[in-house]
Amino acid sequence: MSHKRYVILALFIQVTTILLASVVSIKVCEIYCIKQLALPLVLVGTYVLFRGLQYLCIWVGSRYLGSAVSERKIEVARNLLAPGFFRNMGESKASTGDLMKKRMELFHYEYQQEQQQFLSQKEREERKKLEAVLKYTKRTFNRLGFDEAEIFQIYKVKP
Repeated sequence: MSHKRYVILALFIQVTTILLASVVSIKVCEIYCIKQLALPLVLVGTYVLFRGLQYLCIWVGSRYLGSAVSERKIEVARNLLAPGFFRNMGESKASTGDLMKKRMELFHYEYQQEQQQFLSQKEREERKKLEAVLKYTKRTFNRLGFDEAEIFQIYKVKP
């Protein structure tokens, strides 16, 4: 549940950054009389600038305000904002390695589960298709005058 909350929060931050960058880019193009053809370049530059400022604020906050902020707030910031910038604050390298190993194991487990679900869904779809084709051919052969024994022999030949 908390993982979904972090994903939604990160998505919200990204969308907000993109919208803010687009509004600022349009205003910059209007103020400096830049042609609309250059708007995508200005937009990308503005987005990169905002993301850089965001990471700079995170870094400054962890570097200079880390001692003034309680450990609980640091933990919340570590989980919400950017785990990479807070990783070395108070954690040994061994625990970081263990954490990375656990994350990789969790990722691998989730990947295996998704892969298994995908394969079982694909098998079900293939089985449904085969059943539909067999039902169609049986009806077609019945309309053409084949009896059940001949249809059974045709089914027996299938790959």
